[in-house]
Amino acid sequence: MMQGVPLINEWWHIFLIMQFRFVLFLVVGQSEDALRLKALFQKRADGILKSN
Repeated sequence: MMQGVPLINEWWHIFLIMQFRFVLFLVVGQSEDALRLKALFQKRADGILKSN
């Protein structure tokens, strides 16, 4: 068995959960805070994608 796979899957799982919660948050409250959080999250996601 490869040892790196569970860790990657775990991070991907966490990322998906974060995305899901974030989408739920946006659906529930379309406030300024939600939009600010979206911009922050997008920046962080872009950073993660660029580093890989």
